[in-house]
Amino acid sequence: MLKTKKKIKGYWIFLIIWSVLLTVVLTVALVRFYGFLGDYQTVFEETRPALYQQNEVMTVFETKDAEQILNLADPVELGPFESRENFVDFLNVYLSGKEIGFEIKEGEHIEERPVYVVTVDGMPFAKVRLRKRSETAAYGLPLWETDSVELLLRTDKAI
Repeated sequence: MLKTKKKIKGYWIFLIIWSVLLTVVLTVALVRFYGFLGDYQTVFEETRPALYQQNEVMTVFETKDAEQILNLADPVELGPFESRENFVDFLNVYLSGKEIGFEIKEGEHIEERPVYVVTVDGMPFAKVRLRKRSETAAYGLPLWETDSVELLLRTDKAI
């Protein structure tokens, strides 16, 4: 009778120690996994193309400096009686006092090749295409760079 009480007492001690040890190991693993998830989410959000678009490309458009915008954009064909200086002046006047924004280009935007439209008072002004850079961020997430910026100029001179 004494041996069965000793066996039962030893079993409960083993069970308590095992439960505490298992709880500690699981707690440490979950804390480390939670830290990993937080870091991964931060890196993921920093590498989204829309954030790149907003931070890198939109800063040029938000300055409303036509010279900087033309340096970023693909070359614009000017007529024989137009000069770059006149076009820069025209764009400066057009952009002054207007709200600049951007949105996804419907029908062209895909995850691998994002395309955005820069708007001036809600009207399309430029199309921005992004491409993946050769290097990647942590966890193999892609980094982005500007592929091309195309000004969407209307030809009816009613801009």
